[in-house]
Amino acid sequence: MKRGMNCFLADQCSDRLMGCGIAAALLGYAMRALGVPGAEHAVLAGYALLLGGWALGVRYVVCPHCGRSLSRFLRLPGDIPGRCPHCGERIGPEE
Repeated sequence: MKRGMNCFLADQCSDRLMGCGIAAALLGYAMRALGVPGAEHAVLAGYALLLGGWALGVRYVVCPHCGRSLSRFLRLPGDIPGRCPHCGERIGPEE
C-alpha cells in the first residue's frame, strides 16, 4: 500500500492553507488601516501561507496512477476530477 499524502488530502490541505493565507493577509491590511504597528508581518505571513498552500497543491495534487499533475499549468483544480485527464484511469478515494 502506498503511504504518504494522497491527492484528496493534499487538495484539502492546500485549500485550507490558501484560505488561511487570504484571511491573514486581509486581517493584516485591516490592521494596517487602523494603524496597528507590525501589521505588515501579518500580511507577509498571509502571503507565505497562500504561497505554501499553492506549492503543496501543485506538488501533491497528482494522479495516483500515472503521477502527473491534475492542475492546468499553474492553476489548481477546484475539485479532483473523476478520471485522470492524462491516463484516463478512475480517481477515487482509497479504501
